[in-house]
Amino acid sequence: MMLFVLILGYFAVGEALVCTPQLCEMVKNTPLQCKGSIVKGGGFCGCTDSCAKQEGEECDLPSGIHLFGIPPSGPCDDGMECTSPITENHSTPRLGRGVCTRSRQLRKTRSQDYTPCQQMYAQRSISMVIWQGWFLPKCDVEGNFESEQCDNTGHCFCVTPHEGNLIESTKVLGSADCSAHTHSRRDLTQCQQMYQLRMISFVIYKGMWTPKCDSIGNFEPVQCDNTDHCFCVTELTGTVVRASKIAHSKPDCSMYDLTEAAPTIMIPS
Repeated sequence: MMLFVLILGYFAVGEALVCTPQLCEMVKNTPLQCKGSIVKGGGFCGCTDSCAKQEGEECDLPSGIHLFGIPPSGPCDDGMECTSPITENHSTPRLGRGVCTRSRQLRKTRSQDYTPCQQMYAQRSISMVIWQGWFLPKCDVEGNFESEQCDNTGHCFCVTPHEGNLIESTKVLGSADCSAHTHSRRDLTQCQQMYQLRMISFVIYKGMWTPKCDSIGNFEPVQCDNTDHCFCVTELTGTVVRASKIAHSKPDCSMYDLTEAAPTIMIPS
């Protein structure tokens, strides 16, 4: 009975709240210190602006149902979406409320920055599907597969470092001898080494670029940095041709000799 009375009182207070211009005159407008975007008119009764919700903060679901009188949480910032806890965390949703998470498209793009071993580890860590012979990969500090992996049947085996392909002849019950299949950074080209170091580094600076390597591991002639400047590099060492660096466009690298460590300009005849 007491619960019923409380619910009726809750609705009564909600019904009594009416947003009017006079109400806005009583609302104090304080300066905002937002971590992201500002939502115009997103505050109480639309009287003030508000901060867009950031990752992990509570938000309003697009199809959410709110009881009268409950102030809205607000929308998520650009690049994020409001997701229901019942689908993301298997917990009970709260009256049309959700949590801001990175959009699925951004999460997909971000996952492409990980190595195959790191992607497999992330997928299998959250998967509910387990089969005979299943294994959770062990990745080294550079993100490659460790040479020895072991499955849930007690068998261990050797794998290729980049793709994680099973070397069938090495599979044994217990520890496997993978000394003949151990690879080091010395087996990688300079482009591949640079790429792997960039992937595990937490340091980001203006002008930083993550190299694109061709099918045999050499630097592709055109590279671009995080300021949207593109330039030409040598194929073996990745030495930047400073004169080729331009913004918002890709240079024509055919006018440079990119086969040497110190490139020279080819003067057209």
